[in-house]
Amino acid sequence: MPWTLAVTEGRPLVGVWYDRTRLYRLRMAWEARPKGQRGRRPVLADVAEARTVELTPPPMWAELAEDEQRARWCEVIETAEARYPAPARVLGPAALLRVKPHDRSEKSKRSPAPAVHASSRAQWREAYRAFV
Repeated sequence: MPWTLAVTEGRPLVGVWYDRTRLYRLRMAWEARPKGQRGRRPVLADVAEARTVELTPPPMWAELAEDEQRARWCEVIETAEARYPAPARVLGPAALLRVKPHDRSEKSKRSPAPAVHASSRAQWREAYRAFV
């Protein structure tokens, strides 16, 4: 991940900013052009700007030297990778594009609603009835 290289190796973290307000205005101007005037419809790439993100250390590490901060970041990343290993299989780009975002899974987990902050189910029902 790019941010890990930024915090562990000091590389710049560069992202892309899409000025969608500018894109909207360009498209409105394009649609309002005189009939017969040629030109292509503005696209997202027309309003893309590279931006460098400036990362600051967490407050508890602000007094540490950069080398020490990088060492601490390496420890944090190693701990997270050990605790949360990468999944064995993930969807590739083609499979991901085939997924319909509004479809529901065939099976869903059915579990009882949590009792939230109540010490008993009866107390939860009483609080819920008072609320509703």
